[in-house]
Amino acid sequence: MEHSINHPAYEIITHPGDSSFKKGMFSNPYFTRSLHYHKHYELLLIVNGFGKRLVGDHSGDFEKGDLVFIGENLPHAWI
Repeated sequence: MEHSINHPAYEIITHPGDSSFKKGMFSNPYFTRSLHYHKHYELLLIVNGFGKRLVGDHSGDFEKGDLVFIGENLPHAWI
């Protein structure tokens, strides 16, 4: 996925069957997704870890227990 801070990548998200929701769990030791955006809302719970998050024009820390709701077409990444 090519990207930069000024040019986030567009991510296509598909839903299984006729579902309105897609759930997933990432258990990597670190986030591997680059700065990206998509037309769907995203609800993310950090169950372990810490670092920096970029959401739109905001940059801040994240840690275990954070719950983040991201709007559609809003560039974001966790580092």
